[in-house]
This record gives sequence, structure tokens and C-alpha cells, in this order.
Amino acid sequence: MLQTSIDNKISDAKQRLLFLLNQNMIPYNAAIVFDIDDTLIPSTRNISLKKVRDFYYFVKSLGGITTFIITGRPDYSVNATFTKDELNRIGVNNYHTLFMRPRDQDMIQYKRSRRKIIHDSGFSIIMSIGDQISDVGDYGGYSVLLIE
Repeated sequence: MLQTSIDNKISDAKQRLLFLLNQNMIPYNAAIVFDIDDTLIPSTRNISLKKVRDFYYFVKSLGGITTFIITGRPDYSVNATFTKDELNRIGVNNYHTLFMRPRDQDMIQYKRSRRKIIHDSGFSIIMSIGDQISDVGDYGGYSVLLIE
């Protein structure tokens, strides 16, 4: 049931993006934000996230939409290197910025503040995809909450 729900939500996100493209409603500075754990890479749940990764590849194939990754993984050197290598192994690359959480920041405030940084940098976030409520919300555009 959970797998079907995730797959359906990604299918809906793709249809929404295609609609926006067909209607010429994608801004020139469009961005999509992805989470990592239990979004691009399974960590605690026995689920396949292939459809989410396929959606990432689809977005990259379109050109003109910038991708960002905001993760709750702690921001220290060894972890950053491991995380970048892990993303690269699954073909998630060519993203604009990977944001990793400082140890002393609340998850919801941290992720909101990073979406605001993206917004304030001139990007228009049209969609945010993640498995936690902190992955979507203010400055996030259309919310794709994979697990409720």
C-alpha cells in the first residue's frame, strides 16, 4: 500500500509538471527541491524509490529546471563526502546545491530557511518532494509529501 501511494504521488507530480510545461507556465527560474532519505534513497523503510529517482532524471532531462537537495543529514566533512558519493552512485548529480543541516538547527526551521535562501537567490520553487512535513511548506511550491 505504501509503495503504491509513493508511486501514485510521483506519477501525479509528473503529470502536474507536464501540465505546467504544456501550458507554458514554468518560470524561467524554476526549481524543484528534493529530500534524500526515504525520498531519493531508502533508509528506514523497506520501499523502492526508483520512481522518485526516475522523476529526478526526468526533471534533469527537461533542461531549464534547477534542482536543489535539502537534507537533514548533519553537515560535517566526512558525512558530506559520503552523501555526495552516495547520490552520485544512484545518478543523482548536476544539482545546483546540496544543503546539509547544521547540528544545532531545528529540522523544520532549517529546511524552511534553506527554501527561503533558494527563493531569495532568485529561484521560483515550483515543487518540493520529501517524506516528512519539514520537506514541504513555506517557499516550497507544490508539495509532494510521499509518506503521510
